[in-house]
Amino acid sequence: MAREASAEMRLARLIGTWFLLPFVIGGCRASVVTSYATPEGLTADENGLRVGPLEPRGSIRSDWLRAEDQRDRIFEQTDAGGRTRVVRTAERVGSGVEIVTRAEGSDEPIRIVLLDEEGGQLRTTRVESGGITNEFTPGAIYLPAQLNAGERIEESFLVRSDGRGIRGESGTGTVRIEGLGSQRIATPSGLYDAFVFRWEMQLKVGAATISLRQTAWVDRDEGLVAETARDRVAVFGIPIRRKDLVSVLSEVRP
Repeated sequence: MAREASAEMRLARLIGTWFLLPFVIGGCRASVVTSYATPEGLTADENGLRVGPLEPRGSIRSDWLRAEDQRDRIFEQTDAGGRTRVVRTAERVGSGVEIVTRAEGSDEPIRIVLLDEEGGQLRTTRVESGGITNEFTPGAIYLPAQLNAGERIEESFLVRSDGRGIRGESGTGTVRIEGLGSQRIATPSGLYDAFVFRWEMQLKVGAATISLRQTAWVDRDEGLVAETARDRVAVFGIPIRRKDLVSVLSEVRP
């Protein structure tokens, strides 16, 4: 039993989402809040994001997030440990888009995500992080070809993990997506009229349960400009992990 629990804890620590840093065991902490200048007419929400009213209208197309250029996007990322600048790059690989996130000034990736395109949809098929490769079958949907405000999508999939200390661990998952609406948001890089959507994933791998959630603000021309993210992990029903994160676009480099 102890050996089984140890394996599940290793897996729980190392499965992640799009922008989160690798898992580290941690307890409950105060809410994570980012801080930057607030333009006139906008207010800071509970995460410190500078936003206007959320309007239940509009839609997002998946091609807003596709890799149409080779620019580096620098994000200010705030968690319980403070603020870090990370670089996000995207490029086309085969039928999809490969997203690479790394700390500024480092060549070592924090996370690599492969999104395949299927009929205009974007599906997460592979995530590499912390020496672990996670493959999803079928790909876990990240965005449909078009998502409207008020629309909800739910699908199931299988996950398989291989790498550091893990050999062929398998499990199941469910992903839920909801279009929240349109909202003006200010970031250190500028002011955007963005569409907001929420993406949630629930994973069950042996005794480990992993809950991941991302709320994303996406601009039609610039792509992702801000996000909040959280993860929760429990093993044998015992909470062992809690992490919250806020990211805002700081600059775009040619």
